[in-house]
Amino acid sequence: MYRKLSKLLTLLLTVMLLVSALGAPAFAEDVIIEKVLATSEKEAVVMRTPGEITFTTSTTGATVSSVAWMDSKGKSLSATDAFKQEVYTLTVTLTANDGYCFSQTVLGYLYGKSANVSVSMDGKSVSLRRNIEPPVWSPIVIKQPLTDPAIEPGGLVSYVATANFATSSKWLLISPDGSETLTTKEAAGRFNGITIDDAGIGRIIIYNVPAEMNGWQIMCRFYESTNVYSSDTQKATIQVKVPEATPGPSPEATPEPTPEPSAAPAEETPAPEESAAPEAPEATPVPTLPPLWKHNESSHWREYSDGTVTDQGEHHLSWSQGENAGEEKGVCSECGYTVYRVSEDNSRQDVKGKILIGLGVVTGVLMMLSLAAPKKKKKRR
Repeated sequence: MYRKLSKLLTLLLTVMLLVSALGAPAFAEDVIIEKVLATSEKEAVVMRTPGEITFTTSTTGATVSSVAWMDSKGKSLSATDAFKQEVYTLTVTLTANDGYCFSQTVLGYLYGKSANVSVSMDGKSVSLRRNIEPPVWSPIVIKQPLTDPAIEPGGLVSYVATANFATSSKWLLISPDGSETLTTKEAAGRFNGITIDDAGIGRIIIYNVPAEMNGWQIMCRFYESTNVYSSDTQKATIQVKVPEATPGPSPEATPEPTPEPSAAPAEETPAPEESAAPEAPEATPVPTLPPLWKHNESSHWREYSDGTVTDQGEHHLSWSQGENAGEEKGVCSECGYTVYRVSEDNSRQDVKGKILIGLGVVTGVLMMLSLAAPKKKKKRR
């Protein structure tokens, strides 16, 4: 019995030495994930809905499986519920892909900040939880009103402006010299016969426009729900064709008396040369800034208000050390898109450590059994 235990201990010690020399054992089934990161391109802001926010992960071997928002009263938000000014609980659940599992001590991050982590017993899913307080954004104007060609007196003009995070709008008319600013109600009383329709947010139609409105400017002001934050659009100019004045009949010229001849001819005084009128300086065009970058996980582009897409291409990521130990930060050199990933390290160390601990326990038990085994007594002759 003693010899058998000794051989078994020798075999276990040999296996432990092989494990130490070769690293992670070849029979380990899953790669252990020690850190998970989840983020979204859009943030939670007041008036935005959960359905507009899509979460992704840069962690190899993990996939986002569900996202849940809960208000301060414990009520779950639907995809169409708008965020308000209160604290919400965000829960993002990730599932391990085939060949991977989460460590029971896995670290979790939401939006690059540490999150509360809950791991399932089988290590195949992990939930990240954080409290989020959506900020209030001012309306962001994404379409400006345009100056249309001149119309005939009595015609109509229409303008459109749009903005994100806006709940109401107000159109204003400014006189050509900038001395007067009128609301649509005041303008209707100022110009006889006009009719104004501005029922929709960012839309207006003015009917029966008189010639005296030529040169007036129009702009739209957007407001968010509390009417504290506002944004103005650019001004468009109302252009009305002004009828030319009809010239009256020219008076007949009175014939001048013929002058008597003089002895010396009168010197002719040369007529002064007419100086050319100076040309009006050309208006300096207002530079049009390109729209901000839009992007997804693999590419980026710029999209104009008319649907035109330019500068489309794949991300060119430059990797550097992240803010936290064991992670890397990738930044696109063109659009600034940022992602995080776990640094390449020995992800099987957790498996190796657990196996070594298990072998140590087995070795200890066998040694105790060996010491406790009864020895055979020698028979007396």
